Amino acid sequence: MLASELPYEITFLIANFLQPRDKVQCCLVCKSWLLASQESLFETISVKSYCNVNELVYATNPENNLLRKYCHKTRMLNIGRNICLRDRQLLALQKNLPCVQVFKWNNAIVERYQLINCCGWNLWEKSLTNLKITVLRHDYASLSNIFVSIRSNLSRLRRLHITDQYNERALQCTFNDFELLNDQLPELIYMSLSVHLYEMKPAELLKIKYVKPAPRLKVLGCCVEEATIEWLYYLAVKYPNISTLKTFDFSRFTIDEQTSLAGNIFKQLSFPFQRLENIDVCVNMASEQVYLDFVNQLRLFNTSLKAICLSVDGISRDSMSSNNIIKSTNVFANTLQTIEIKSCPGIVQCLDLIPELVYYPHLVDLNICIKDAIVNLDVLLEKYPLLKTFSISDGVLNSSPNLPIPPTENALCDLSLSNMSISASTLKSISIFCKKLTNMELKCVDIEGSQQGATLYYCIDMSSTHFTTLFIESIQFTNVVNQDTINMFAFSLSNVSAENTWVYSWYMQANVFMAQQSKARKLNKEESKEAGEYFHNFPRNIQPKYTKDQIHDTIRFSSKDNWRDVLSNGYAIFKYGSVKNLLLETKHEK
Repeated sequence: MLASELPYEITFLIANFLQPRDKVQCCLVCKSWLLASQESLFETISVKSYCNVNELVYATNPENNLLRKYCHKTRMLNIGRNICLRDRQLLALQKNLPCVQVFKWNNAIVERYQLINCCGWNLWEKSLTNLKITVLRHDYASLSNIFVSIRSNLSRLRRLHITDQYNERALQCTFNDFELLNDQLPELIYMSLSVHLYEMKPAELLKIKYVKPAPRLKVLGCCVEEATIEWLYYLAVKYPNISTLKTFDFSRFTIDEQTSLAGNIFKQLSFPFQRLENIDVCVNMASEQVYLDFVNQLRLFNTSLKAICLSVDGISRDSMSSNNIIKSTNVFANTLQTIEIKSCPGIVQCLDLIPELVYYPHLVDLNICIKDAIVNLDVLLEKYPLLKTFSISDGVLNSSPNLPIPPTENALCDLSLSNMSISASTLKSISIFCKKLTNMELKCVDIEGSQQGATLYYCIDMSSTHFTTLFIESIQFTNVVNQDTINMFAFSLSNVSAENTWVYSWYMQANVFMAQQSKARKLNKEESKEAGEYFHNFPRNIQPKYTKDQIHDTIRFSSKDNWRDVLSNGYAIFKYGSVKNLLLETKHEK
């Protein structure tokens, strides 16, 4: 059977898997493909500019024949970045696209006099089930009116996402407000809101045991800073099947009589949070015990957490509290698959993170972002045998010089390093012992060379690794003897040293006064030839420094690009077994 003879239904299903530009091409193939491809093409409409909004608003124009024909087929509408929608425009969109099920508005601009007197979202009442609005800029009264209008008119919503890009507390909710929201949107299974839940009153705490459960909801994301235990008690009763809790803050916690009462009632519940798998919490030393009591209670409830994102505020090098908070993940060691541990900006050191943790038989993803946290590669691979993805920022990753990594099988295939230093010998160890490593990301990484006898070794030897993707945002190589930096790199196959890919990379780490500046770019063919000739004429230039006059004698400066200024510092070789994609992040890519 020819492709053109396929039934309409099958052709339509095939078209749904194609990109929009490919669907347009399919419309031109034959008549049998035309209708199915057109219908699939209008399943999703993406608006990228304010002018495009007006085209949809005035869909009765003669040139919009296709839109009029297929507007009832549109199921998803995407409004692009930084676009204002006024009352009449939203109303027109609802009239012209009456069957939209998914509406996404990215980086919305919600200002005064826009959508304040909106007749609502009621024309989408029977169709809309998924609403996602990410607010870039807003007037509080306007955003509050939008929120009230949405919850009053869209009773069939199953997924609701309204977040502010900069302010996590764009909306305010009391206990009664939150109860009303659940009553008005009974079918929600996912709710993520930039809403701040107010502290409960004593009378509201006593109402919790009488609230009507909402068994459909599985994911909740909102900002809870005050009365955290009271709200957790409420959520345990309200959402018996919840699987994900996000943005619960133990950092501003004060224990009073009401909190103690809520904690005691919470402990008496009959195994709540049985389906809880993911939590996102922030803790500081002042609230350490409250948080640890909550974790221990989850353990007593036999809660099987699979993922935890733990933000630790106020930790220090010698703090026993910070260590206890970090080690709290050990309670769920047998079930955790994903761990993210990070400290708030400006926090100081936490030593020897990995030895504090126990054996995690199922851990797959580990992300550590704590300043100067020391992670030993040997221990990492031993304690996390199934670890596939490892990311570390601002810390230290090293390997034992006298105790080689045991040649056991490990699953590590993705490695991400950022804002840190690492020795060339550790990278070599990773290459040798992580046989499945295929993807690596280096962002603002200082690679420290090693000295072998009387010879300086200017080489990053990862020749045992066959990369699928090697992403370099910025790196530099440091001479450990005199602390000079090298910014020129020759990337090459381990067995083809003559064919180098020359890369110039430079960065300056961020501080409180200056943003991070970085660039890495591949030299073009002509520039690579110049660099190759220079280092060929000065073969020992890989070690000593040469003057600017010597550089001028070797190559003619044809531009003011900085890569020529660092030639005199030498270059470092980056060897790999093979690489399919060498990706460089730069504003000056040629």
